[in-house]
Amino acid sequence: MWSDASNTADVATFASAAVPRLARPIQISNELLQASDATIDGCVAHADPLVFRGLLYQLTGEEELAGMPVERRPYGYNHVDLLTREADVQLIRAKAARLLKQLRDSSKTEIDIGPLNRLPRSLELSAGKDIPMSEMEMWIEETGLYPVARGLKWKNEPTRERKESFFVVVIGGGMSGVNAAVHLKAAGIPFVVIEKNSGVGGVWFENRYPGIRVDTPSRGYLHLFGLEFPQAYSFCPGDENVRYLNWILDKHDLRSHFVFDTEVSDLAWDEETHTWNIQASGPDGARSWRANAVFSCVGFLSRPQKPEIAGLESFRGVACHTAEWPDDLDLTGKRVAVIGSGASGYQTVPIIAKLAAHTYLFQRNASWCYPTEAYADRLPDQVLWIERNAPFYVEVDAESYWRFNERTRPGRAHDGLFRSARDELLPQRARPFERQRPDRYPPHVALAARSGGAAAPNARRRPEAVFWRRSHCRLASMTGADGADPLPL
Repeated sequence: MWSDASNTADVATFASAAVPRLARPIQISNELLQASDATIDGCVAHADPLVFRGLLYQLTGEEELAGMPVERRPYGYNHVDLLTREADVQLIRAKAARLLKQLRDSSKTEIDIGPLNRLPRSLELSAGKDIPMSEMEMWIEETGLYPVARGLKWKNEPTRERKESFFVVVIGGGMSGVNAAVHLKAAGIPFVVIEKNSGVGGVWFENRYPGIRVDTPSRGYLHLFGLEFPQAYSFCPGDENVRYLNWILDKHDLRSHFVFDTEVSDLAWDEETHTWNIQASGPDGARSWRANAVFSCVGFLSRPQKPEIAGLESFRGVACHTAEWPDDLDLTGKRVAVIGSGASGYQTVPIIAKLAAHTYLFQRNASWCYPTEAYADRLPDQVLWIERNAPFYVEVDAESYWRFNERTRPGRAHDGLFRSARDELLPQRARPFERQRPDRYPPHVALAARSGGAAAPNARRRPEAVFWRRSHCRLASMTGADGADPLPL
C-alpha cells in the first residue's frame, strides 16, 4: 500500500521514472462546457465508481475517498471488486458530478493530472486493491500518460542527421505495423510501411465473418497512444478495430508513410553495404526499396490452413473458411456445418443460427466457454459521454481492464460455474452434458472461449454439437466420428 508514503520524495522519484514525460494537460471539452446539470448527473450515474474514486483522489487528494471499503464478488468465472457501501457509491458520484460542473463553470480551458507522487495510491484506489511495487511501473505505464512509454529508448541518442540517414521498411499494416509506424515517427527515423491490402487492419481488414470481434476487453486491446479512441463496445467488432487503426493514422499523420496494395516478395541482405534490398509488386508493377532495417509485422491469421477432408471436392454446397468469407454469402434457410469451436466458431455460430434452418458445430474436442453479459452490445451513450468529457477518466479506467481480466489459476474449483452452465445454458434435449464437458484439461489451462450466450436467442433451431475425430464428406452430407447417419447439409 502506498498511502503512508504518498507525500515522500521516494514515491515522486519512482513515479517520475515510470512516467518520464507526463502528457500535456487535457483540454476541457466544448461538450462538457455546454452540458446541463441533468446531463452530467445522468452520465456520472453510468460511470464506474471505483474509477472515479481513484481519479477524484488524484485530482483532489481527499482522504475520505481512500477509507472506503471494497469487497470482492464472483463475476462469471472470475471476480469483480466493488465498493461495499451504497452510501459511498452515491458520495463518489456526487463528488464527480460536482467536479465536472465546477470545470464547466470555471474559466479554465485545461486541467493537468495533479501531483505525480499521488498517482500510485490513486491507481490502487481505482483498482480496488493494493498494487505491489514490482507491478506499479507497469500500472503507471498502462495509463498512457506517457503515450510512447514502450517506444525506442536511446542509450546515446544520435544526431538528427544520423537519424535521418537511417531508413526502415515495415512489412504489414496491422496492429503491429501501425504501432511500429507511430514509434518510428516519434523517434525521428524515416520509414515506409508496405501493406498488401488496400487499407490498414491486417487480420481485422481481411476477416469479415459474421460475429467477428475481440474476445478480450477492448480497452486492453488499444495502444498506449490510442486510449482516448471513442471505444463504443466492451468487446469491439472487427470493423471497429479497423476504424481504430485508421483513426491512429489520421491522429499521427501517418498516411503518407503507407504504401497499400503492394506485397513484398523478396528480402536480400547486402553484406557489402549492410542494407536490405526489398522487392515488392503493386498496382504499377515491381517496386524496390533499400533499408537499413526491416520490421516484419506480418500476421498469421489471414492465410488459413484448411483441413483436408476426404470427399470435400465433391461437396455440392458452398464451402469456405471464416478468413475468406464471401461478401455475398446468404445462409438464410440453409443447413450449415461449422467445423471448429475456437474463438471464430463460437463467435459466428450464434449469428449463423439466427439465419440457418439448422446449424451443426463439428468439433474434435469440447471447449470451455462462458457467457459474458453484453458481450456484443454497444456501450450506453452515457458511458461514452464520460469517456469523452471527464478529464483523465479514460487513462485511469484503462486499469479496470486488469480488474475484470485477471485469470483464475488452473485447477481452481469451477463446480459452481460448471453447474450453472449445465442447468441454465443446455437444453433438455441436448446430448448428455458430460459428453460436452472438456475432458482434456480444467478451465483456463488453455484460453476459454467467450460468448454472448450458449445459443442465439432468436435462432430458428438451437445449434447442435457433433463430436468427431475425422470426417468424410458425402456429396451433400457429413458424418461424425460415431458413425451415425450422414447429416444433410
